Order: sequence, then C-alpha cells, then structure tokens
Amino acid sequence: RIQVGVPVYLYDGNNRVVGTLATDECGVAKFEDLVPGLYSVQAVKPADGNAQAVATTVVRQGQTVEALLNVKR
Repeated sequence: RIQVGVPVYLYDGNNRVVGTLATDECGVAKFEDLVPGLYSVQAVKPADGNAQAVATTVVRQGQTVEALLNVKR
C-alpha cells in the first residue's frame, strides 16, 4: 500500500540532517541536486513513529540513485 505523507530524512556522511521531505501521492520522496558523497535516507511511519526503514548509499558525480524503503511495523 502506498503511504502518502511519510516523513523522509536525508543525512550526510556526518549523520547531519541535510534534507527533509514527505512522500507524495505515489509514495515517493525525491532529493535532487546532491553533491557527491555518502548519504543515509530514513523514512519513519508517522502513525506511531516506531516503524522505520533506513538505506545508505554513495552518490557520485552525475549519478542518480534510487533507494526503495519498505516501512513496516
């Protein structure tokens, strides 16, 4: 089931929040124009704040990266 409005946080390699979005009507949150580096993406299911999913990736120059996060209880 697609989750709309789920908070998604983008962390840099120093574990600092560098972006926050909410998922759209398709369940997508898209961070754009990132400088190359190490990032983590965290999605937290807003109903109770306990269910979450985390993905870590390296963004290289000119690269597009997709991270699929499946948030379950």
